[in-house]
Amino acid sequence: MHQHRWSPRWRTPLALLTVLLLIATLIPILPPQQAEADADITLSSSVFPLGYPGTKITLTGGNMFPFHTGAQITLYNQSGQKVDAIADIQYLDNRRMSFTLKPGLIEGHYRLLVMSYETAIAEIHVMSSYDPTNVRVTPGADRDIRIDWTDPGAIDLREVIIQYGPINLTNYLHTVTVPRSQQTVTLRDLEHNKRYKIKLFTRKVDGTTSQGTEFTNNGAGYLAQDSTPPGELTSLVVRSIPNGFDLSWKDPVDPDLSLVTIQYAEHGTNRWSDGYVVAKGVEHAVLREMNTSKRYDFRFTKTDLFGNWSLQVATNNGYGYTFDTTPPSNVTSFSVSAPSKTSALLTWVDPSDSVSADLHHVKIYLRSALTDWISVGRVDKGVRQFTLNGLSGNIEYTFKVTAVDSFGNESSGVTVSRTIDTFSLTDLRNLTVSQESEGGLKLAWSETGTAINFNQFKVYYAPHGTTEFRETVLSNKSTRSAYLRDMPRGTYDLQFRLYDSKGVEQAFHLLDNGGHGFYVAGKSGGNYPAELGGVRIQPVDMKKMLLSWNPASTDGTHVEIYSAERSLSPVWKLVERVDKRIQRYEVSNLLLDRDYFFKLIVVDTNKNTSSYGIIFDNSGYGYNLTSGDIYPPHEVTNASASLSGNALTVSYFEPNDADFEKVMIYAQKLGGSEVKRFDAARGQGGMTIRDLTAGTTYTLRITTVDTSGNESQGVTLTNNGRGFTIPLGSGQAQNEVRNALLIPDTTKLTVRFTDPLSADYKQTVVALKKSTSSSYTSTKTVLKGNNEVTFDGLDPNSMYQVRITTLSTANTESAGVYLGGTTGIGLQPISKVTQANVTEQKGKLTVTWQDPVNTLPSGVQVEVQPRGSSVWSEPLIVQPGTGRAVFTGLSETESYKVRVTTLLNQVASTPVLLENSSSGYRPSPVELYANPSQITYDASLTQRISLLGVNTRFPYNNKEISAKLYTSNGEDVSTAITAQNTNSSTRYDLTLRRSLQPGLYKLVLSTFDDGEFISWIKVVDRAPLVQAVALDQAAMNSGYSSFTAKVTGTGFKTGAKVLIDGTTEVSPSSITSDSLSFTMPSGLLPGVHKVVVKTADGTSAPLGFTVHPFSAAVSYTAATTRSGLHKAEVRVKNHDNNIRNSKVLVMVRKNGKLIETKEFQATFSAFETVNFKLDFGGQNTVYADGPTNSLSIQAFVIDSYTATPLAETVNYYRTLNL
Repeated sequence: MHQHRWSPRWRTPLALLTVLLLIATLIPILPPQQAEADADITLSSSVFPLGYPGTKITLTGGNMFPFHTGAQITLYNQSGQKVDAIADIQYLDNRRMSFTLKPGLIEGHYRLLVMSYETAIAEIHVMSSYDPTNVRVTPGADRDIRIDWTDPGAIDLREVIIQYGPINLTNYLHTVTVPRSQQTVTLRDLEHNKRYKIKLFTRKVDGTTSQGTEFTNNGAGYLAQDSTPPGELTSLVVRSIPNGFDLSWKDPVDPDLSLVTIQYAEHGTNRWSDGYVVAKGVEHAVLREMNTSKRYDFRFTKTDLFGNWSLQVATNNGYGYTFDTTPPSNVTSFSVSAPSKTSALLTWVDPSDSVSADLHHVKIYLRSALTDWISVGRVDKGVRQFTLNGLSGNIEYTFKVTAVDSFGNESSGVTVSRTIDTFSLTDLRNLTVSQESEGGLKLAWSETGTAINFNQFKVYYAPHGTTEFRETVLSNKSTRSAYLRDMPRGTYDLQFRLYDSKGVEQAFHLLDNGGHGFYVAGKSGGNYPAELGGVRIQPVDMKKMLLSWNPASTDGTHVEIYSAERSLSPVWKLVERVDKRIQRYEVSNLLLDRDYFFKLIVVDTNKNTSSYGIIFDNSGYGYNLTSGDIYPPHEVTNASASLSGNALTVSYFEPNDADFEKVMIYAQKLGGSEVKRFDAARGQGGMTIRDLTAGTTYTLRITTVDTSGNESQGVTLTNNGRGFTIPLGSGQAQNEVRNALLIPDTTKLTVRFTDPLSADYKQTVVALKKSTSSSYTSTKTVLKGNNEVTFDGLDPNSMYQVRITTLSTANTESAGVYLGGTTGIGLQPISKVTQANVTEQKGKLTVTWQDPVNTLPSGVQVEVQPRGSSVWSEPLIVQPGTGRAVFTGLSETESYKVRVTTLLNQVASTPVLLENSSSGYRPSPVELYANPSQITYDASLTQRISLLGVNTRFPYNNKEISAKLYTSNGEDVSTAITAQNTNSSTRYDLTLRRSLQPGLYKLVLSTFDDGEFISWIKVVDRAPLVQAVALDQAAMNSGYSSFTAKVTGTGFKTGAKVLIDGTTEVSPSSITSDSLSFTMPSGLLPGVHKVVVKTADGTSAPLGFTVHPFSAAVSYTAATTRSGLHKAEVRVKNHDNNIRNSKVLVMVRKNGKLIETKEFQATFSAFETVNFKLDFGGQNTVYADGPTNSLSIQAFVIDSYTATPLAETVNYYRTLNL
């Protein structure tokens, strides 16, 4: 068990006696008060109904309130008289005590005096049969306080009354009345940073009221705070004006909004301008001195009166805002027909007025009453129709079509609502719902109806009387029945919804069991001991690893300890079986240069059963005795992705780790194995990925990497499982060529184009004629993948016209693309750009040039092509005079060539080709570093070396990668390498013998795809003078107070400093050669922090100190009878300002036997507390079957993405006699 270390402040006997006498004297007049915030106490139960049975209560001390074996507990009534109602006082540990509250207390309020090293007071309430019980008061994040309770059992109760007001007033200012059975209310619009008191009482049917109970949080009051940032601004309109933009919008609806700050940056970058501040209600700004020929994004920071703020970025749907901010007109003659029972044909007429001259494409959206707008299609200009398949009958669809121009401006759209098909729902609605033996519900449809098609509908459930519906899964489906077996225990309403392939849903049936809801007993079964909790693993010297645990976390008798060297397929070896009560075990004979996994299995020798066991692998990195930095950075937060034309824009908040270096984004084809990696350097906060295949759907995984090459597990973005589909491009119809250009050159004419997007495209036919001719005289045909043809020997004084048509695999000819206009084009060459240059930078390529001086081009077209490919990227067309194009979102594992072409409408210059001597340009150079790069000579030991690659893609197949070692003279000494394996695409680990003679050595890493990489290491003859081995307290919950920590190791001396995360320096309070003590500062953010010791002789390898972002606690009220209802709740709090997706896994055991496992999933906002109800028991349940001697609840809080712990495991145990 993790041992908390305290420095007890013992009072002298005389001083202690004086304090006790003073307390005894003051008790009758002692007002309600709260213990100091750092010395508080909490009770497992504090509110009891009149006539309660004898109840065991657990008393928990706060961070600065430890207990000792002689601590005293005394109960006093409202008059200050001592009450004999406390029995069986037990000291559990220095944080917990327990006692039994005897039955028989009369209605009223009582004070519990606790005297240990300090003194504190808690309150106990005994309620009448008319007062609410199990009252829970939870302050929220938006100046609100939620109150939950259980209604009293009196049958003549009519309503519950809640009064509340500031804690410093003697009266209550507000009253809320709710009907019986509501059992919850939220007080809203409270005063920020004001503390409140609350009183609950009831009114009977005869009009009289109960005495009620006041809740004051031990005299401190309940704090109402506003930590909710303002919402989104809406109705944004951006208009171009000379040298700037005119912006208007609708403010967020938040009444406490104070300011809106506006910044701008060139589209796709994060170089934000200074802020323009606009007060609430103005809703307008004019930004000048801007080059409107460029594209811009705007960022809005909305701040409220209490300092809460939120960001909102407007990118014009990924296009950026430029000189054209006027959307095209809406389409006309929009209609929807139904050619089949599952499809809709949409037709319209493109807008043709002057503001729509640059119409580019049309977008199609779909929604229903339950589903918001979904983008379901995009059609190029001129197509004027779209067939939407995969729809369903009986859904009232709303279809919307918008017009989009080449600058991304989108019209408001026109809509049509209709159903595609109707069919009878009578048979689907004709069903009964009943409980079934496995703890779920059985759905049975009428035998007189038709067989049920379960592909037509989904089933949702919500707590009775609410609309918080969640989807569930039907199992054991037959023609007329199915079961619901994955629902947690509770009372629910059921909703049935039709759905289609687009994700659009519509409800068609609601069942609430006649207004009572359907009771679900939940899952049960199993007979295994609980897993261990409170496990700590840390080195104690150069050969041993200490494992410790909380023996009270399990109902087993022994612990089996297994170890294995770190591997993708670890080989487990039993180290020892020990009695769980010894709380710790030292695993010895470990090697300095190895990483280890540990597995702990709980065994119950009385029942001859064992748990499945928990593997502790340090997030896959293993545990070691002296290693270098093996801890990855924290994950990115607030990650999101959105489509920006033919690119994917990813944004996130970077972690604060001092050694954080970059973010790696992996784009994987949905359902496939192809993965592309893109690197974003520290400080970018996101990137726009362009090197993706049109028409392909991707999912994203975003990882973080530090300077040691440690890579996090990553955050996954799946767009709710749909993935991100790259649009199919722009231009003419899908069977026509795209980006067609004519390149004249005196006596020849080159025609260049991009293949059409049609899947059955086969070849292109290019025809040429003089403008004076009536027919095309020259024709050339090229197959798919060939994108240029040249006509030679032409008359330099004639004008020419070109027709480009395509053929499909079925030999269907397209309508064609015509170039040259009505008069044709001459063969006079167009001037090329000059001084073209490519600059390689982190994550991007910057192309610069000078526009031609004797031609005023309509634009400059820039393209890139990956090495080994024949396909050029979608062109980036830059306004004249810009002279610069930046390609971000390119894969840093690829090299590229660049093509720059001057445009004069559809006529172009001969391109300027930049190839960097045929080797191509990389967004960032490839490099390899060895870490550590210096090791010490030793006759017997080995040393782990990590080869850290920059922009590498190390393969995992050992046949495709290997390392060799050479002396500085070229002698092969690779026999010194004893083991090697790929850790990640940028990290390759190997083990060297330290018996190498001092000197300089060359490490050569050979890969199948990318050739050789070289790094250097140095062997010296002196051992490191400073080594940090262990930190005595390696983890705390977020919000902890500063405490004294101890580091053990070697080589410490006067003047040593402790460095945390490379930035915070702390001076030790005491130092010896093998240990030092220092004050661990409070306020460290959640995650693993790196602690090193620095002396004049060097710096130690880091030790990990973990701050858990969450805390969790279990509250429990036992049933009074064997068939009664047990009330329990897991309260989980997020202690930081990051939004986190989390799972709470709960295991309930009766008499040591696993009865049920529940899983809750929730998204926690900043500083949010969520209560998960765990009510269980009742008649006809396993809890009512036989006596109940004990009950335990174990709760795990983990990250939904990475499954890593977010809080310490909670273990609650209660002895019962039911």
